[in-house]
Amino acid sequence: MDRFSEMLAFTRVMEQRGFTSAAETLGISRASVSKQVAALERRLGVSLLQRTTRQVSPTEEGTVYYRHALQILEETDRADRIARAVNANARGVEVLKVAASPEVAEHVLLRYLPAFLQSAPVTSVAFLPEDPALSRTDWGLAVIEDPLETARAEGRPIGRSTDVLVASSPYLESAGTPDSAGALSAHRLLKARDRDGAVWPLIEQHGGTYSVTSDKLLHFADRRSVLAACRAGAGIALLPDYMVDRDLRRRKLQRVLPDVTGAVRAMKLCRPAENRDLRNAILFEEFMCSALSRQR
Repeated sequence: MDRFSEMLAFTRVMEQRGFTSAAETLGISRASVSKQVAALERRLGVSLLQRTTRQVSPTEEGTVYYRHALQILEETDRADRIARAVNANARGVEVLKVAASPEVAEHVLLRYLPAFLQSAPVTSVAFLPEDPALSRTDWGLAVIEDPLETARAEGRPIGRSTDVLVASSPYLESAGTPDSAGALSAHRLLKARDRDGAVWPLIEQHGGTYSVTSDKLLHFADRRSVLAACRAGAGIALLPDYMVDRDLRRRKLQRVLPDVTGAVRAMKLCRPAENRDLRNAILFEEFMCSALSRQR
C-alpha cells in the first residue's frame, strides 16, 4: 500500500460517511478500503475515525488530516490536468472562452493577457459576458465575484474585491467632502442600473452599517459608465477597488470616507464539469493564479 492510496481511501470514507459507499466510488472492495485506512492510522499513530455499527465519524485528528489531505489530492489532480494540457501533441485549435463581467475582463484579466499569450500556445480567445442564459458548455472558464457573506459558488479563489467610495477632486472641491456616511445623502450618487439597488449598504471599519440613498441619483447602464462619470466630476461612486486603483494611484480620483466600504466579494475561477479538461482553460487558470499570487 502507498501513502497516496491510503490518503485517497480515507478522504472517500470521510466524504461518503462509510466504508461501503467509499469502496463503490473507488471501485474496490470494502475490505481493501478498511485495510488502507487502518494502515494509514497505524503509520500516523492516531485514530482518524470513530467507528460504530451505524456510522463513521471523524476524530479531531481526522478532521484536520482530511482538510490537508484534500488539498494534496486536489493539487495532484490539478497537476495531472496541467501535464495533459501542455502536451505538445495536442491537436486542433481550441478557442479559450472566458465568461466574465466587462469590468473584470477590462481591469483584471486584460492586463495579464499579453503575457499569457506569449507563454502559452493559445491562438484564439473569446471573452463572453456574464449571462445566466449561457450554457455551461459555452465557456471554458468563468471569473465570478461571490459576496463573502453569502458565498456559495464553487471555484478556485484568486483574491477579493471591495467596493470603495471615490470621487474626483473637482467634484469634492465644488460640492464639499462628506464627513460621514449620513452626509452622502446630500451628494450626487452615481449608480449602475445592472448592479446597484436604490440603496447603498455601507460598512464602517468599526462595524457600523448604513443604508445610503439620495434624491440626487444619476443612473447609468453599467459600472464602466459610472467610472467615466466619476472621472468627469459628476458625483460620488461606489465601485470595486480593482476598477479604481489605477485612477487612485494617478490621483485622477480620491477615496471618500476611507473607513467606509461597500460589499466585499471573493473572486473565483470556475470551470464547468462539462469542460473540465479543456486545455486552454487549464493553462489560463494556472497562469492567472500564479500572476495574481505574485501581485498580492
